[in-house]
Amino acid sequence: MKIRALCLSLLALIWATLGLSAETLTNDKIVSLSEAGLSDDTIVLAIQRSDADFDLETDALIALRDQGVSAAVIDAMVQKQTVSSEENPAEAYPDQQADDADAGAVAESNPAAAQADLDQLGPPKITPEKGQRYYTRFGFKYEGDDWPATNYWRGAFVPINTEVELVACDDESMSLLIVDTGVMLEIDNIEKYTHRSMLEYASLMLAAEPTNLSRFSEEMQDAIKAGRPHIGMTKEQVIYTRGYPPFHRTPSLKSPEWIYWHSRFNKRAFRFDGDGILVSIRN
Repeated sequence: MKIRALCLSLLALIWATLGLSAETLTNDKIVSLSEAGLSDDTIVLAIQRSDADFDLETDALIALRDQGVSAAVIDAMVQKQTVSSEENPAEAYPDQQADDADAGAVAESNPAAAQADLDQLGPPKITPEKGQRYYTRFGFKYEGDDWPATNYWRGAFVPINTEVELVACDDESMSLLIVDTGVMLEIDNIEKYTHRSMLEYASLMLAAEPTNLSRFSEEMQDAIKAGRPHIGMTKEQVIYTRGYPPFHRTPSLKSPEWIYWHSRFNKRAFRFDGDGILVSIRN
């Protein structure tokens, strides 16, 4: 035990000396460390001393085992992510502290700019009513029975033009029944991130008729319906595919860069050229 403790202490010293603790570890990087032949103790130490952005969905965990990552390392990954969430409860939604500094002033200076852009997309705007059926204006993903309007990209996919019934709607959330599957979803609106009331976001999300995609190529329609945003899409096509970025960070869709939250701990920057064509997606 003393020898093992000494080895771990030496590993910690080496890790700190090399400055590796500042690296953000992902599933792929853990696989790389495992394939390089590093011991479980070394990898666990790296997890403990580094920032982490792990994908802990069931399929991702199974993939880690299939790629040779040990159960001990996976346990350390789960523990690290759990501890990070508990220590930083604000990260259950996007980190407002950092983003407010560089985006909040813009949002407040011209709050109508984004709305003007949004009104131009899809079928005419409506005021949804409880008990009525509608069609989703964009694709989104949900986990469990909950979808926060901050629009994480995790879990089961619901494509654009999915028929839903508005079961309930109050100041903070609404309940949607997916007609084909019978799944009941709770849509949670966090107004400081969406810059809209729940009813306003319902109008943004729901339409009385399907959105016409026939003017796009078959390949583009397939990508939109499958939820595959890719280089070459227009801003309109990205929204139909992926939904809207949180407005606290992207207050105007005229911006050349939109910031989406892929997960609670991982952002994606969608960069557009002067013609509004998607040219890059980066972490």
